[in-house]
Amino acid sequence: MEGLTFFTDSTVNMPPSLPVMLEKAVQWNYVCPHTHDFIEVVFVAKGSALHTHIDQSGRKRTNCLIQGDVFSVQLGEKHWYEHGQSLVLYNIFLRPAFLVRYPELRELPGWERFFGERASVPDTIIHFSAATRRWGILALDRAVAETQRREPGFAMIMTAQILDFLVTAMRSPEMERPEVYQDRFCILQSIALMEEHPEQHFTLEQLARLSKMSVPSYTQKFRSALGVSPMRYLLKTRLFLVQHHLTTTNLSIGEIAGLTGFCTADYLIKIFHRELGLTPIQYRKQREVKLKK
Repeated sequence: MEGLTFFTDSTVNMPPSLPVMLEKAVQWNYVCPHTHDFIEVVFVAKGSALHTHIDQSGRKRTNCLIQGDVFSVQLGEKHWYEHGQSLVLYNIFLRPAFLVRYPELRELPGWERFFGERASVPDTIIHFSAATRRWGILALDRAVAETQRREPGFAMIMTAQILDFLVTAMRSPEMERPEVYQDRFCILQSIALMEEHPEQHFTLEQLARLSKMSVPSYTQKFRSALGVSPMRYLLKTRLFLVQHHLTTTNLSIGEIAGLTGFCTADYLIKIFHRELGLTPIQYRKQREVKLKK
């Protein structure tokens, strides 16, 4: 490919003694076509961009990225970014020796998608929900801080945080999303807005206007891309966040309702029970019991 840039592990400051490293960086609105002699896992922490990826078989995928997306670039594959808007990425750099060191990763459902034969998977991107994204950022920020301080034992802590992130990304089928191309970029931007501000009251009219579409066109394209209606997707996003707060905080049901767009505790309890078959308190107690086992 004309103008292709080649990056080595030394380009990204990977010490010879470490099989893994990462960085967090704001990206330019255009990143030139490039390849590298290491494996890369990319987590979109903020913003959006158009991403083109060519695998070893020559298959070309062009996807619209939004915050929460995670994907990998294998050895020798080519990729680049265009039309970046406030794009912030976590880039995890892996030598093949890292995957050899942790063979348990092969047992996870996402192995083929991230590190296996590209020809056997229909798409290569997963999407973290808002709750999972917040946790992922905390984990990778800890890893970044360790690499910057380089205090004794930093490599073990950094590696543990990265493994935690990779296992989470590779084991959950709930994080899958279809490939969405440039003509539906506006759909992803509306999804990002819903996930970033689940506490806000959104209407179909507002979301369609943001996407520069009529309500029927927006609804049809959203359902075609995601398999559910916009309001159903928003509800699922809010419920994922409720479950996150129930299992990771001591917030009251009323406080959680205010943070997740349900407004009142009574309304949250009603919807939660209708969708999951138990109350928020029952869910919290159930999770506490599982964690103690």
